[in-house]
Amino acid sequence: PYQYYRTSADIDVTWESVMANLISAVAFSGDKPLLSRPGLWAYPDMLVVGFLPTAVEDRSHFGAWAVLSSPLTLSFDLTDTATLDRVWPIISNVHLLRVNAAWAGSPGRLVRATAEHMLFAKPLGGGEHAVFVLATGSTSTSVEIRMPDVVGTTDDQTVVRVLDAYDDARDLGQTLVEGRAFATGPIEPRDSRFYLFVSTVRRVTTS
Repeated sequence: PYQYYRTSADIDVTWESVMANLISAVAFSGDKPLLSRPGLWAYPDMLVVGFLPTAVEDRSHFGAWAVLSSPLTLSFDLTDTATLDRVWPIISNVHLLRVNAAWAGSPGRLVRATAEHMLFAKPLGGGEHAVFVLATGSTSTSVEIRMPDVVGTTDDQTVVRVLDAYDDARDLGQTLVEGRAFATGPIEPRDSRFYLFVSTVRRVTTS
């Protein structure tokens, strides 16, 4: 109980409250300065997964807490089998749990926020980064993710594979090189996308 500190007021079972608490944690994210770290995590209160009106909101809520390394404290009654069965695919997602637990020098950070979306990234080590996109507007939006915003400076020998963390790390069949961007496609309001960007260096052969 002494390894985290609250960043917000008590969370409520509304989307507006989830967003307010998420925004409260952003001020403590990133690594300059390093305010959220092992032994001292920024905590925007417990999860209300299972109480929100839709599975879309539940998943986005869980994804947001995961990418910012927030402690993932469930608040619903685990003996309520109907709720547990409904949210199990969300709370048991091994890829999001791995992202949440990973430590490679940063708890995750807000890359960009507009009226339509919020873009987060977190380094996982070994050339891998988690990327979370949350649609915050009132209409569908498509987001362009630039490699330098997520993985930093690369050269023309670095290739990035994009995996869908919501879909068992399914390879989306896209490889990005220096200067290229990834487009999410349409995201409906309050929905989100969670990607793993995996960087590798191409082997150069000479004859």
